[in-house]
Amino acid sequence: MINKYFKENWLKIVKFNSKVNLVENPKELKESVRIPVTPFEIDAFLLYHLFDLLYPRFVNDQQNILDIIVSDFELDNIVFGLYLYETTKPGIHSAIKELPKDSIVVKQEDLDDKDEIFNRLQAFILKEIGIKISCMRLIRKRGVDLLNSHCEKLNKLTSFEFFISLLDVIQISLENDLFSIYPEPNFLRFNKNFLTFLNGLQLSKVFTFLYGLIPSFSTLILMNSTRLPIALIFKKEKNKTHDSVLNINLTLLESEKYKLNSKTHKADFSLIQSDFGVDKIINLNQNPFLIFLTELFETELPPNKEKLKLLFQKVLYGIRAYDLNWSMFPKPKINNFLLRFLIRLFGIDINLKKLSHWAIPDFLFDLSATYIGLNANLLLVLTDKIENSSKQTSTELILFRIENGSIKKLDYIKNQDLITKTNQQSLESVRLIISEQFGFISNVLMVDKQLIKTILNTFLIDFHKISIFSLLKVIKLLKNPRYFQLYPEIPPYNLFKKKKSILFLKDLLSIIIDKHEF
Repeated sequence: MINKYFKENWLKIVKFNSKVNLVENPKELKESVRIPVTPFEIDAFLLYHLFDLLYPRFVNDQQNILDIIVSDFELDNIVFGLYLYETTKPGIHSAIKELPKDSIVVKQEDLDDKDEIFNRLQAFILKEIGIKISCMRLIRKRGVDLLNSHCEKLNKLTSFEFFISLLDVIQISLENDLFSIYPEPNFLRFNKNFLTFLNGLQLSKVFTFLYGLIPSFSTLILMNSTRLPIALIFKKEKNKTHDSVLNINLTLLESEKYKLNSKTHKADFSLIQSDFGVDKIINLNQNPFLIFLTELFETELPPNKEKLKLLFQKVLYGIRAYDLNWSMFPKPKINNFLLRFLIRLFGIDINLKKLSHWAIPDFLFDLSATYIGLNANLLLVLTDKIENSSKQTSTELILFRIENGSIKKLDYIKNQDLITKTNQQSLESVRLIISEQFGFISNVLMVDKQLIKTILNTFLIDFHKISIFSLLKVIKLLKNPRYFQLYPEIPPYNLFKKKKSILFLKDLLSIIIDKHEF
């Protein structure tokens, strides 16, 4: 029933986990395994550590797990398989036992009450085997077939194609309830609600869109901790045919070699950069990052206005916590003290550590409420203007329905005839066309792919190179109607267009950078 490629690797992982407690130094168990449902091979002990770190935090912090595979059709007993995992530590699958599938009788209507199924299974296993299970993973046969199809082609897929396939598997599984966990963890509930919010917009389509905008890069993300530093290497490179190739690698770093947690020596990031051949290193402290993810997954979707503002504040606080919770190598130019001092002489103050994380969300939300309204329908028109052409070509239409200051629903407009009808039209005409089918449109926002590409490159890929000139380049594109338009125009937008870029940047920085040095 389970794909051979997946099954052999999974049994290898379980066997390795069972050996870890039997040896003095598990790091010396030099074995390689694949991350489940991926083609990526990593050190088996690293995968063990990841399960130990992430599973208790995001899935279930108690021991022993049961997998139950059920049919999609009505049968006397829809159970196809029962697999019990004994765990020496929460999340560490160290032994697997296949139970008779007639151990419990389940019918389709029973699936509406997972609590009752779980209690019956728990009582049976406690009586027959003498252990208590903490959670149940329920997988439909159609979900197994979908996973098998994905695993069968893993060896033939590029990294990019793999992500497309994986995102499709995740979206189909969650939208059709092919995979569930009981008790349901926050991360699974969050992802289900997120897909409901997307309302038909495919994750793979979003990934393809963003992937096409990001230029070549090579970055090492270091998840640093005193226990076990983990390096995640991303490289997007051009090959001989000028196609982009995405390479990903996950590995452990030697703290002693790179002086990562030494109190007497600075970490040798230059040696890491040389050893892994990357352009930059992003050093993240594990614990604050995991705490933020935990709080994010606890959020109800769609979030209310106050919760959205709070999350925004946390993100901004994380950015301003430079040298505390994160750092970069090479260091960002804007963090250079001498450079900041010189440009401050001209009235321009840039300081990551003084980012007004509490004021920026209030400023933006109040601005939106004043000029767009607490309840509105905002249409986003994504365009792809050909170089040296003034023609507007709509590629995507996305409607955001705003209620009480927060986005409550997203409508992804798939009607190709409607999209074609909006091509080369003014925003006023686009507003009228869409309003006929989707209700009154408050505002239309036109954003070109070139602008998004520039913003991603400036604030994500080349953040370590960010400067006054790169910020002014973004502002210049925002002021160019070829790349950015808003209709009807609102007073802040009119002021932005009329004001010189350098003066606007000075005024903006005076709002988002705290003047008080404390």
